[in-house]
Amino acid sequence: MSEYSEAVAANFFFRLPSDVSFHVDTLCQQGLTEFEIVSFIMETYFGASSELRTPHLDRLRLEMREASPNPAKVATHRTMSLVVGYEHDAWQALLSDVLESYLPSDRQLLTLFEACLSYQIFSSEFARTLLARSGAPRRRF
Repeated sequence: MSEYSEAVAANFFFRLPSDVSFHVDTLCQQGLTEFEIVSFIMETYFGASSELRTPHLDRLRLEMREASPNPAKVATHRTMSLVVGYEHDAWQALLSDVLESYLPSDRQLLTLFEACLSYQIFSSEFARTLLARSGAPRRRF
């Protein structure tokens, strides 16, 4: 990955999957600016599930209006809006499945997302086990 590609990837709070990284490299070679590439990646890969993204974006806006926004909260809300908006069928299926059984925290969901992107999760059962080990509360029906 070139230095320019690394600068683009630094705009995200998690390692980009290999197919997304490939697009970043290709777009860098085509001469697009960092902002144009980040915008393209956001629109192409992180545009789904607006009903899931809205609460995180609303919390992000509220935090940014504070006199002294908390950088950790800003990063969490921004990351969570990306996590729930990632348009990959496997991730969406996994997310839907685990949310039926668990109520993970933002940190637990981000850990799950990073594990999914790095191909450490191969089944919903493994994801549920990971959440259970991290102390995520089960949903009560």
